[in-house]
Amino acid sequence: MDQKAAERLFKLVVKAAVVKLQSGALLKGDLKDVIDAVSDLFEQLPEKQIIVDSNKKVIEDYMNSDLNLSSSINSIYRKTLIPILPVDRKKNNISFVYYKIFWIRGKTLRLQIRNRTKTSNEKNMTDLETAIEEFTSHLILNPDDGNAWYDLGVCYHQLADEELNWSASNIKSHKKDIADYQKKAFHAILRAIYLGGLSKDVSQRNEMFTQIGNLLYSMATPPMDMLAFEPETVNNYMDAGGNLISVKNGIPDSKPIYKLAVAMYIHALRYKSLQKSQWRCYYATGKCFAKIGRPPTEVLGWYMHAIQDSRQDRGQKELLIEPVYILCSSLAKYLFQGKISATLVMEYLAKEKSLQIGENSTEENVNDHPKQHAGDEDLIQNGTEHLPADVALAYKGIFKRLLEIISIDIKGWHHRPIYRIAWMQYYIFRNPERAKAELMKLFTLKPTVKSHISIWKPNYELPGKHYVYIHKYTSFLIKLVKETRDENTLEQLSRKLRKVQTLLLNYEQIMNELTVSEQTEQNKQIQ
Repeated sequence: MDQKAAERLFKLVVKAAVVKLQSGALLKGDLKDVIDAVSDLFEQLPEKQIIVDSNKKVIEDYMNSDLNLSSSINSIYRKTLIPILPVDRKKNNISFVYYKIFWIRGKTLRLQIRNRTKTSNEKNMTDLETAIEEFTSHLILNPDDGNAWYDLGVCYHQLADEELNWSASNIKSHKKDIADYQKKAFHAILRAIYLGGLSKDVSQRNEMFTQIGNLLYSMATPPMDMLAFEPETVNNYMDAGGNLISVKNGIPDSKPIYKLAVAMYIHALRYKSLQKSQWRCYYATGKCFAKIGRPPTEVLGWYMHAIQDSRQDRGQKELLIEPVYILCSSLAKYLFQGKISATLVMEYLAKEKSLQIGENSTEENVNDHPKQHAGDEDLIQNGTEHLPADVALAYKGIFKRLLEIISIDIKGWHHRPIYRIAWMQYYIFRNPERAKAELMKLFTLKPTVKSHISIWKPNYELPGKHYVYIHKYTSFLIKLVKETRDENTLEQLSRKLRKVQTLLLNYEQIMNELTVSEQTEQNKQIQ
């Protein structure tokens, strides 16, 4: 079959293929066979076309450009305007097959990645890179296709996430590449929004704005820490002596990024999500507001919205732990910092309790595990003697709810409640031994187990955060081991940590903390 015959065949099936893929289904049977046969004859963009080469250069320059965020959303959108025009098929004598075949191949790869039952980082990354090439080729011919820009952005975002999920050592060695993927993802999705991508599907628009909000949050927080916003452009100035000076601006402040993420999350809330995941926008908005130092009541209010929205589905059997945990954790930290009163803590705990609708299973789970934290009531009673009565009562309420969350989490997916309890035992109840015992539930120091820590990646955890938590918990354990003078645990931990470089984002810092702890312990023994 030659290209002319393939064109006639493609014309008969292209509409059905596009509709099928847009619905989220892969091509099968005869339809797949025809598309594959045609695809083999149209693998690359037509050569020796000036406008094709020009559009390719414009897209490359746009995707590689620095992220300069302005004060208004509209001015940010205007930056997606690029000097590019659709390629006229007839004028440039280009087969109409080229105008759809690249998108079909790219979309097919995206769906194949989504449908994989087993996670394969290497395979996913290879397919994502190929999909990026396909969508880019499509956009060279169809630069105003908002849906394709969104597809391209999602591929870059997924590529960054794959790198972030790989290992801590991979994040360190490929951090610049990850930042580059994130930058390109932002450029592509932002242009998709400007062009009205996915405008026909309300739930997809919710997904699109949520995605760019998550992308911004991931770019701003550890482990990426705003690296994608580091300018590549060098500014040249003439000093007083007439000498040319080249200056490269540093990484900007993160506050505008969190504010933009909030704008995206709030925009996403205008559209209903079919996955009943709108609580995540409330949750993420609260976290962003906390990052920029908004009043505690404003932050806590968003978390309450998240809890309420997550429980709108009365048929839900299991409590969503994330929004409840973040509320309790924030209450503990704000009270400890003196930013809220004990009375306000009790009010929020009462509000959250009033929302515990349809949680009969919660009470059952708590009662099924009465021995999980035996002695904690005594700890609460004896560990708050140094506190005013109302403050002690508030901490008891937070602590009790955290214990309930852990009891509900039968499979042990969630590690943050355990960490927060250990934190409270140390900072609030002033009991390093109990704090260490609690935190040790997240660690495995047996020589037969390779890793020193055993925590899962919960469903809603952003990529890369797993290694942020590992670093945080390891550092806290070293502190507790040091204060309790636990020489045996210190020695076991020391042996383990020398073999887990792939899990630690800052291996040198952790080893330095450990060395200081070891030296301190040795000095105490000498004394």
